[in-house]
Amino acid sequence: MHSYLEIDNNVFLFISQALRFDALDSFFLIATDFKTWGVILAIFMVYAAIKEEKEMLPLFIVSAAIAIGLNELIVSGFLKDYIARERPCHVYKEQFEFVAGCTKSFSFPSSHAANAFGVAISLIFFYHKFWFPALIAAIIVGVSRVYLGVHYPSDVIAGAVIGTLLAFIVATLLDNAYKNYVDSKKEIKY
Repeated sequence: MHSYLEIDNNVFLFISQALRFDALDSFFLIATDFKTWGVILAIFMVYAAIKEEKEMLPLFIVSAAIAIGLNELIVSGFLKDYIARERPCHVYKEQFEFVAGCTKSFSFPSSHAANAFGVAISLIFFYHKFWFPALIAAIIVGVSRVYLGVHYPSDVIAGAVIGTLLAFIVATLLDNAYKNYVDSKKEIKY
């Protein structure tokens, strides 16, 4: 019977080595870059300000920003150093060539995945109809981290779970505070 770490490693090797080809290399290098998602989010925010529920936009922005801040604090500021799992691009640097650079920070959990899922969940919470593209975008970021050799699948899954939970908590608290504020304004008018 395979252990969890063997399965994690085998899935990593399959995604990062068996599926490799030039077009996917370029796609995942672009997909993993936060500048790409910053441009996409900026376009969405302009669209939301014009076509969607305008009052939800600040809630989404604040929710996503707080979720990212908490993810960075918890994941990058604490968990990575505490768990100290070496990145696969360091473990396999002699056997394989990886297309992305390999940072010195530890691997578990993935802060890219935590942040991508944090933003996606914040977006879904305040703009429900965008659930599918938001979720697909977060999944693409997560897969990119494994494909590029900088994370094991379990790193990405853990990051996704952390990002999802934190974003849901933050969005729920902000939404409740906003609804209480709106309700209090209605009471004052009477």
